[in-house]
Amino acid sequence: MTPALDSDEDDAEQLDVYGKEQRQRTNHSIQQLSSGLEQKNPDGSEMLEVGDSDDGRFFPIMSDEEKQAWSQKKGSEAVNQLKSLLLRQCRDIPASLSPSQKQSSYKRLCEDQKSTFPVYQDLVPMIHNQSEYIQHLEAEVKLCKEELQEMKQRVRVVVVQNETLQSELQSKYVDESLNDYTIQNSTVNKSHGGQNLSLSMKGQSLQQKTGQTLRNELEQLKQIHQAQVQSLESQIISLRKDLSVSQKECEELKILLRRKEKQAADALRADGLPRVAGLCIKCAQHEAVLAETHTNQHVQTIDRLTKERDELLVALCALRASQQEAQQREWSSCLQVKQAVVMAEEAQLEKAKVAVQCEQLSRELARQREQLERDAQIWQAKMAEAKEEGRAEVRKQKEELADTVSSTPSFTYIIHRHMWKN
Repeated sequence: MTPALDSDEDDAEQLDVYGKEQRQRTNHSIQQLSSGLEQKNPDGSEMLEVGDSDDGRFFPIMSDEEKQAWSQKKGSEAVNQLKSLLLRQCRDIPASLSPSQKQSSYKRLCEDQKSTFPVYQDLVPMIHNQSEYIQHLEAEVKLCKEELQEMKQRVRVVVVQNETLQSELQSKYVDESLNDYTIQNSTVNKSHGGQNLSLSMKGQSLQQKTGQTLRNELEQLKQIHQAQVQSLESQIISLRKDLSVSQKECEELKILLRRKEKQAADALRADGLPRVAGLCIKCAQHEAVLAETHTNQHVQTIDRLTKERDELLVALCALRASQQEAQQREWSSCLQVKQAVVMAEEAQLEKAKVAVQCEQLSRELARQREQLERDAQIWQAKMAEAKEEGRAEVRKQKEELADTVSSTPSFTYIIHRHMWKN
């Protein structure tokens, strides 16, 4: 992506250079047109000073030597044209009219012709106003290009940050999952041993599930970032296409400007003669046509520049919208990652709680078992003592009975007799 942005910067520099050249040529053509138009008026007054409001320059006034050279250069052609024009007008005027009537009708005809065409003093400020508007449009186009470059740099920074964040999150989650897995397995094996084998298997299955969910979320993040990169690349390709189209249009404008400059120069060489006492109607017509052609040329350049500015503004708005969308997607992906981290931490905490509860239950069972064993031993000892006491009492009673029997012989005789009867 970096070479593409560098090529876009080179194209922007080339466009700036071309804009400067076009501005210089436009100023040169305007200067030539103004120098052709700013001659002495029919009353013999001085030539107008035409200024540029932006940089404060004035076109120079023609000196006497330049006027003499100009008149020597164009004198023969002007004389021939004036002769042909006067002969044609003399033929058109009826012969019956007096010289004063001829002169008045001729002046009336000249005034009618002058009133039909615009005055060149009105055309010069119009041309300069158009040149100022062209410069204003060029400044706006330059500003749009600068904003476009800044937007490209921001997009590149966002892409680099997304890539670094993705790599860091992947490495961090993998390391944490592996460390937690090894630590929990070691603690479970040491504390519980063979009795808690089922709990360790459950912990392993839970760890595998959490690891699988983390891997799935990482894959989803990868897909999201790849989609963002592809969308940005497609936008850059479309911007390149727009830039190539604008370059082609600039080349066409350049060729058209050269043609118009050449036509204007040819027109100035052919018809750029000063007016002679308001008699040269054809020269005034040529000046008006030349001013109109220059006006049309400036209008076309203004239309093209406004169109280019609108296209650049549309592209800038699209880039801003895409940047906002990329930022929203990045924020949503960050939120998803945070939620995944929170869920993983909660799962780890629940797992630790379950392990602690299992340890507590096993300890409680062992304690109760020991207590029951101690109680059983105590009861067995008591039962043995009770048996011994009962046996001692029985022995004592037997001895007492034996003593009583041995002490009474009659009683023994009765007993033996009773036994024999039975």
